[in-house]
Amino acid sequence: MYFLSGLSNVEVKRFLRKKSEVHTTQSKVHNSEQTQQSIDCGSVSSADSSSNKSTVLHFGGIEFQREHTDKQPWKKTKFGWIPNASSFRVKFMNECLPKCYKAFYHTCKSPRDFAKQFHSEGRRQYDTHQRILKLSSRIDAILSNRDPGAAGKILNDDEYILIPSDQIILRNNIQKIAVLQAAIEGEDQAIKKNLDGLFTKSGKLKHEKECSNLFDVGILRRVKKET
Repeated sequence: MYFLSGLSNVEVKRFLRKKSEVHTTQSKVHNSEQTQQSIDCGSVSSADSSSNKSTVLHFGGIEFQREHTDKQPWKKTKFGWIPNASSFRVKFMNECLPKCYKAFYHTCKSPRDFAKQFHSEGRRQYDTHQRILKLSSRIDAILSNRDPGAAGKILNDDEYILIPSDQIILRNNIQKIAVLQAAIEGEDQAIKKNLDGLFTKSGKLKHEKECSNLFDVGILRRVKKET
């Protein structure tokens, strides 16, 4: 190294010692950076199952596996889930699905068997809901203040003074109420009959019927309210 020719032996030794220390430090830093990159940028892979997901992480040559429980295992088309629901009926069925899944999926032979039972129960609930909704709308129509043929203007106003022509209005609406009352009682009996089949002989609710019971009790309260 010709550029060291003007230095004394002591200075040359000191220079070479410092140079060696610098190389050693650089080597340690380089190795540390590689180790840190190996940890920070470890490879990640995932594995799916029907109900669980797991993530495999590789850090410094060591493999870690982290399990993830699927919080919405029912959200699959094979069970009856319909993505991007737009109609009320489909939205109603999608909302019913997780309740049915929780109640009786474990008792079904296969996903196909569950989907069949879910659609049967879901349709029953939807049809019942729609019938009660229509009955409620008919009651609202009778009590309307806007329709001159309805009884609302007579029943909703305590200071209303009856006139002779109101007899026809009252007679017509009494007939409508009688028909409605019969329809409501029919729904009440049908719901109670279904409820009776949800319990064992000892009076204990069957676990797989929790979804049906929850709906029937709720709709029965609504029927009681309408009467």
